[in-house]
Amino acid sequence: MFTLYTLIPGKYTVMYNKDNIFWWVASLVWIILIGILSLLPPSELSGWSFLHIPGMDKVLHALFYVILAIFLSNTMFQELKTSKLKIRIMTILLCLSYGLLIEFLQPLTGRSKSFYDLLADMGGAIVGTLLFYQIRKIKIRWLG
Repeated sequence: MFTLYTLIPGKYTVMYNKDNIFWWVASLVWIILIGILSLLPPSELSGWSFLHIPGMDKVLHALFYVILAIFLSNTMFQELKTSKLKIRIMTILLCLSYGLLIEFLQPLTGRSKSFYDLLADMGGAIVGTLLFYQIRKIKIRWLG
């Protein structure tokens, strides 16, 4: 057992769980994928014709952060012994922090910062967090 300190005041006990390694790895891989795709120079994206559809980049931002929030929520739900509300808040704050980091790094690769990208990331994180708990409810009812 070890202790995790977060931006949220308080102390959260984390229990090691071998069965949860999949969700830790999935979260990490998804974070890396978002980082790579978000930091590709514009010249690398010119061949992706579907990105020229108006608003498609915002849809993709939201979708990627929905998935990230589901992965992070599942990881924290299984590992942290704390309330659902705190897990939701931590998930959204982690996603928002990562989105902010990406937005500030993008100018280094020739891309521009966008407040609307960050809003799409945040919206995706909120939807993903809420969706995770709805999926859990359905799964519990279905499995009995």
